[in-house]
Amino acid sequence: MTADPLLGALLAPLPARTWTPAVALYELGRGLAADGCAERAAVAFADAVRVELTSPAPEVLSPAVEAAVLLLLESALFAEGGVAAATAATLATVADGPWPTRTRLVANLGMVLQHAGRRPGAAAWHLGEVARLRGDAEPTVGERLVHAAARRCVDMPVPDIQVLARDLRRENRPAELTWVLITLADNRLAEGNLTRALNAANEAVGAATAVSGPRRAPLLALARQRLSLVLGALGRHGESVVADVEGMLALYAGDVASNGGVRGAGTPGEA
Repeated sequence: MTADPLLGALLAPLPARTWTPAVALYELGRGLAADGCAERAAVAFADAVRVELTSPAPEVLSPAVEAAVLLLLESALFAEGGVAAATAATLATVADGPWPTRTRLVANLGMVLQHAGRRPGAAAWHLGEVARLRGDAEPTVGERLVHAAARRCVDMPVPDIQVLARDLRRENRPAELTWVLITLADNRLAEGNLTRALNAANEAVGAATAVSGPRRAPLLALARQRLSLVLGALGRHGESVVADVEGMLALYAGDVASNGGVRGAGTPGEA
């Protein structure tokens, strides 16, 4: 199980605790999140945080903040909107309050996600707070995913994306890995490296096949769309005609290879 404060927020078992209103709200949020009800889960987590902010001995403040920010991250990565409004005020209070360092750091990551694309100056300020609170420690996978989601990887160097993809493979996060690999394929296309773009798009299809739940179908469709785009670019440049033909047959006949992508298009990690 991952020790990342974001990526493990909804998976880690809750230690035995006194059954308080905050704990009940937190558990309600976890159940709603597991059922795919992101907006209602965000409201429950935000309510849990608000209750904990008035408690003399908070029990679930940190996990509730982490779970709320994870929902924001998933919203940013997978276009599952609607959760920001429920968490904005509560995360802002935690980010600038007398709480544990890790809790404040995660709350600031949530504020980065809430401001990204709308208030870049505010997002940059909260990124600075994250760096200050983290100190000399290495950024976690969840933190780097927040950076990638906030910037849509536009100015994220390809080597950094590759390292993030490697760590997501290790963490066994196929949905997040699919998103990162699709972004990597786009970057490889933009720089004209069609072979590596094919490797990334091919692995994205393979990662998407490992996704479970309601995200699988849209992610797989997006990955296949990106693979088709790369194959089209390869065809226009007269490269790898065999891979082009095999890929199109696999995509449109439904005969996806065992790794979920195009046969002979490279192995995972080569993108």
